[in-house]
Amino acid sequence: MGMGIEALFTSALGLQAPWSVEKVELDTVRRRIDFELTCKATRLPCPHCQTAGQGVHDRLQRQWRQRLLFACEGRVVDFAADLQAHGGDPTQIEQVCQDTSAAYAKGVAQALPQAQISYDCFHVIAKSAIRSFFEKI
Repeated sequence: MGMGIEALFTSALGLQAPWSVEKVELDTVRRRIDFELTCKATRLPCPHCQTAGQGVHDRLQRQWRQRLLFACEGRVVDFAADLQAHGGDPTQIEQVCQDTSAAYAKGVAQALPQAQISYDCFHVIAKSAIRSFFEKI
């Protein structure tokens, strides 16, 4: 019934075959999630001219860093200011995955006006479980 964490990340990132998330590592001390993407194809369309069936000849492992947003209302505003100070544009943030807190939503609406909000399943399930627990008391 459950979905594996790799499948969950593959879906959340909108990846489709032959691309997928192969490995996910959570490091709570460093406050980061590392994951590995893989491509099972040996031939793909050229990314520039779209000519089909081109051989895949670059299998180098690369690293990219994406700043994740773990914040409350005031920290969302701080994040947006920090992003601008480092040459980023808060209006280019299209998606924010967050807790269901109204404070987070208010901060996102104020500081990241183009972002659509989605709620992470951990917090949705956790809040439901907590609510269920307290209803039984």
